[in-house]
Amino acid sequence: AIAAYMLYILRDYIGLSDGDSNIAIANMAILTLICLVASSLVSGWLSDRYQRRKPFVFGASLIMGCAMLAPLLLPNMTGMWIYAGIIGLGYGMFMSIDMALMTQVLPQSAEGDEGKDLGVLTTAVNIPQIISPVMAAVLLHLFDGDYSVIFIAAVIFVFGSALCVMPIRSVR
Repeated sequence: AIAAYMLYILRDYIGLSDGDSNIAIANMAILTLICLVASSLVSGWLSDRYQRRKPFVFGASLIMGCAMLAPLLLPNMTGMWIYAGIIGLGYGMFMSIDMALMTQVLPQSAEGDEGKDLGVLTTAVNIPQIISPVMAAVLLHLFDGDYSVIFIAAVIFVFGSALCVMPIRSVR
């Protein structure tokens, strides 16, 4: 939801012009990408080395949640730059290891149902990405265009998702 509304966040919440918002989006995307690639390589390697998935996924969720706090505490470009860097670190860690964790919890089948299971898994991953911009629109409507509510909701959902990883028993 934050990515989908980034232009509006920069324009209406941070106060940039449309032109400056577009430039900021491009520059922040570069920072996020650099942090994401570095984080995914390092954390993926560490996760494989220690054969641990859950602590890394949990930690990545906490890092992403903390990234979303930056624009709440600093509703200016400094907060957005901090958000862009930290979200890249957390999301890189999350994506590299969460996929490994998800494939490890899939049931092993003699019938070869892995393709179907991966299809269900992909659907489960994509549904929240489809719903979150709609939820953001509803929240913005309910809270009179206050973009901070998107960050608050994102923090709640990301921290909540971190807790959902802990009960998994089949993966360390």
